[in-house]
Amino acid sequence: DTTEMSNSVLQHSVVKFVVESQPISFHHALHYTLSWLIECGKNMSREQLTQLLSFTTADLLQKPRAMGPRTMPSQEYTPEDHMIAAFDYPLRVCAWLAQMKAGMWVRNGMSLRHQQGTYRGVSQRDVSHHRDIFLLQTAMVVCPPSRILVSIIDRNGLEHWMKGIYEQKSDGLEDGQVLDVAEDLIHLLIVLISDRTSLVSSDEEPSPHVLAMRRDITHVLCFKPLSFSEICGKLPDKFQDQEECQDILDEMTTFKPPEGLSDVGTFELKEQFLEDIDPYIAHYNKNQREESENAYKNWMAKKTGRAASDIVFESKLR
Repeated sequence: DTTEMSNSVLQHSVVKFVVESQPISFHHALHYTLSWLIECGKNMSREQLTQLLSFTTADLLQKPRAMGPRTMPSQEYTPEDHMIAAFDYPLRVCAWLAQMKAGMWVRNGMSLRHQQGTYRGVSQRDVSHHRDIFLLQTAMVVCPPSRILVSIIDRNGLEHWMKGIYEQKSDGLEDGQVLDVAEDLIHLLIVLISDRTSLVSSDEEPSPHVLAMRRDITHVLCFKPLSFSEICGKLPDKFQDQEECQDILDEMTTFKPPEGLSDVGTFELKEQFLEDIDPYIAHYNKNQREESENAYKNWMAKKTGRAASDIVFESKLR
């Protein structure tokens, strides 16, 4: 199928895949490798990147062919179709996460919850969840954004819901679960569009790791003061090895020394950095989003003299 006009409505073909019933995995090593290669070349133009990622069906049949038996597709696919199929794997994982948070996979027990926690946890997220987010952002650059949006909707099983047909849903799915999945879809779109930390080129930001470190410190300490060991437990290991870490911590926080032998010193985020809070950061859960948004509203109310209830957070292109 190709994109076409039908009854004055633009239609897009998407990959045929059902997250809740077909084989799926959290980790795709080749995709992670591809994401690092793309990140190394993020200074290149959109046209050049698209050209490098484009390939035809004939290209797939050329030597070396060491990826399994030679099979011919039933129809001719365009280079854009191949890119859509390649970028569908990280999208499946994001849709899978939304279903788990909606309680659709509770029968799979603790094993799946542990895998989910590892995939999104502080120690692995930079090489797993954030890689998938980066690939989806890349997809929105090199592929038509409208087609990516349709793929996101289809992968989350919300095609009928988006058309206003709310009574049609999958077997055994409750209304509340559909709303939870829709909420996560909106959250994913906000992250893809507004969180550009990993997209900033070295020409615009000579030290992107410092920018990321400052951002993570803000979102760790915006809830309450923490000890140094607690901060380290909530930051990726790579930041702790950076020589700028202590200098940035000194700049952004106020240290409160221990008051007794059994007490520990704590670091409190300086108020002016509360303005940099983004409640929709990818690794926050729903409760953390609400708490961080309240902290942002209280600071902006204090700064502007308006009531906290009148403050509305607007996502910024970061």
